[in-house]
Amino acid sequence: MSSNDPFGDFGGEMGRFMPNMLADVMKMMQVQDPTQFELISQLAMSIVADPEEKNVDPKDRMTSDELVRIAELHVADVTGMPTSPSGKPIAVHTLTRTAWIQRSLTHWKGLLGEIVRTRSQVGQETTASEGSPARDDMSATMEKWFAMLGPTLAAMQIGSVIGHLGKRAHGQYDLLLPGDFSDGPAIVFDNRKVFASDWSLPENDVMLWMTVNDLSVHSVLSRSHVSQRLRGLILAHSTTLNIDAKALQQQLESTMPSNMSELAEILGGSNALETTQVSEAQYQTQRELDTLVTVIRGYADWVSRTVAERAIGARSLIEEAITRSRIERSENEMAGDAIIGVEQSFEMFERGRRFIQGVIERNGDRSLAQLWVVESNLPTPAELDAPGLWLERIRLEHLK
Repeated sequence: MSSNDPFGDFGGEMGRFMPNMLADVMKMMQVQDPTQFELISQLAMSIVADPEEKNVDPKDRMTSDELVRIAELHVADVTGMPTSPSGKPIAVHTLTRTAWIQRSLTHWKGLLGEIVRTRSQVGQETTASEGSPARDDMSATMEKWFAMLGPTLAAMQIGSVIGHLGKRAHGQYDLLLPGDFSDGPAIVFDNRKVFASDWSLPENDVMLWMTVNDLSVHSVLSRSHVSQRLRGLILAHSTTLNIDAKALQQQLESTMPSNMSELAEILGGSNALETTQVSEAQYQTQRELDTLVTVIRGYADWVSRTVAERAIGARSLIEEAITRSRIERSENEMAGDAIIGVEQSFEMFERGRRFIQGVIERNGDRSLAQLWVVESNLPTPAELDAPGLWLERIRLEHLK
């Protein structure tokens, strides 16, 4: 007699795991919110939660505020742009890891909800398609499962990634997600202190370098046409992603989760995602997203290096430590790239550096301000490796 349980034909641990896990996930799906934002928040908070976490020391908060004022003056001088939309002194919130997660999720809520909806729709379309190559019974069953639970699995993955990010994030833009941060970005002071200690660096020098970098990104994303462009490209990229059935099956077979939190840990890994076959238009969108993120990162690094030459004694040691940390990224750090849609590798940062340096060598650093004036000034994929082409296009546009 056949069973109505879609996982009943599988023996061993996998057979026992599926019905129980399915029941747990189905309970989550009873929530009416299609964005599954509560699930994202719960998982992120459960991962970053630390019962021994203490409030930010008032002395540390005062130190942070002093460094923000110094960094703000330097960033405004180097970039020629205000660090806040209003032009008033910026507020930077010095928070614990838990508070940083809570605040960031609030600001990212709309965008994360759109990503969940988009990914779940893509997953359902992919698994429901006919005429796909033959698969073994387990893979076919896993794909059926994904089709049913698309929004929940996507939310679990995002929640897991953001929870792990909170344990190590230095500032608001470690995860380059746009949001309404008109009330100012936030930093995680303790994580910055840990970085300085791990690399035996002067604490205040590290704090200043990272604050300058954060304020540089904030100045760029305060331009609404830049943040809106980034948001649109991230959402467009999310249509090309799906959970990799075979990769997840292999992970479940080697590390059998016993509860939802453990499943979220697996979903937070970079191997759980795959890029589906993309159209020419989607490929072009991906290139545009790569270009925008690369130039933003390259620009912020240039500002940080410029300020460091003026005001930071241990600048070479800090830059070396940051470079090595980008090369030696963990799997959880790389998993965060899947949310953005760009692999923020050492090579990506180097590509951004070469673009910025190429512009400066050809026309001086004052021309960099043109990058963010209007949306049409944003570099194209073809111009990323040929900054001379970008300068020529901007010059011709100016003459019209």
